[in-house]
Amino acid sequence: DHSSHAGVGLDFVSSNLINGRETGINGVGFFPSLSYTHKTGFCVGISPGFFTDPVIVKATPVPLVTIYAGYQHAFFKKWFLGLGYSRTFVTYGGTVSRRLLDNSLWLTTSVDIWKRLIVGGSLYFYWSSIHIRTLPESEKVSSEIVLNIRKEFLIYKFIGAQVFTIA
Repeated sequence: DHSSHAGVGLDFVSSNLINGRETGINGVGFFPSLSYTHKTGFCVGISPGFFTDPVIVKATPVPLVTIYAGYQHAFFKKWFLGLGYSRTFVTYGGTVSRRLLDNSLWLTTSVDIWKRLIVGGSLYFYWSSIHIRTLPESEKVSSEIVLNIRKEFLIYKFIGAQVFTIA
């Protein structure tokens, strides 16, 4: 689709891990999102994060907010490619923990293999905005490879939108 459009989403996570380690966060996290993609492919978005952990709920109503900007393009109506930068602002914890691995560059690609059944992968590079020599290397920089498969369902003429997608 080569038209400008807005998007809304809701993700959740039930196991909170960082670099494969438990974070000590109990409960689940919810991440609503709002995005805008221009017809040229440039995109921006924002996603606050909410947790059900009673310690975090008591400390702050919105424990983190992520903003991002990037570029995405669909080729041949089946292949998608995206590149972008994101920054996460954490509003709880100490000064050091708020600024660990809070920047990221990402490259993502996916292919619609059959009737909106989409297979994809992403590569993320993270780095911290705080510079302390004694930090372990894994808390200064990190990378992640994500593989995914999803099914999208399209609903046409839904509450004023031409197309509504559920993934």
